[in-house]
Amino acid sequence: MEETERTLAYIERLTLRENPLLHEMEQFAAEQRIPILDKHAAAVLEWAALLKADCNALEVGTAIGYSSIRIATVLHGGANLITLEKSSESYISAQKYIARSSVADKISVVFGEAAETLPRFLPESFGLIFLDADKKDYCPLLEPLVTLLQPGGIMLVDNLLWHGNTVKPDEEIQPSWLSSTRFVREFNELFFNHPRLHAILLPVGDGLGLAIKK
Repeated sequence: MEETERTLAYIERLTLRENPLLHEMEQFAAEQRIPILDKHAAAVLEWAALLKADCNALEVGTAIGYSSIRIATVLHGGANLITLEKSSESYISAQKYIARSSVADKISVVFGEAAETLPRFLPESFGLIFLDADKKDYCPLLEPLVTLLQPGGIMLVDNLLWHGNTVKPDEEIQPSWLSSTRFVREFNELFFNHPRLHAILLPVGDGLGLAIKK
């Protein structure tokens, strides 16, 4: 364990840039037990967004706006981020944090259910899509999101290892985690076998799915 911690500390020193606002958000999320993207996975997300920095991006699941700010920071030109959030409490928190960031003008936070909001957008509207919503919503949202992703666009999905539960037999999983684990397992089968996606699973954070639309 000590060796692993040293390795992670070394990686952080080399690759992670300090941002006072993001650091504050990380501390707030930890104190309030609000799940946000692991900072190593967030670095991968930011890197992927940079590859599509001149394209509009879409996020499903804003939480407090941590990953929203990470994405928007690397967008340039007229590219913007639309992020969808269905929790009123998270929506309010995200608005406050985003307003304090240097990229508030690049982010539009939309309140409501993603399934109801996504039909507003045209097919193939986004070069980057990040999915980090309720796990029960993953499967229903996959096809609409693939439709909205441009050919050659990048899709990232968080929590595909779901705290290690996806690899456990059902009898070893806490009952309160069982239904969400099954949702993630079902999604993984669809995501990694989707005919229009070339997908891999990165063992970063809680398991980060990364796909390119064919």
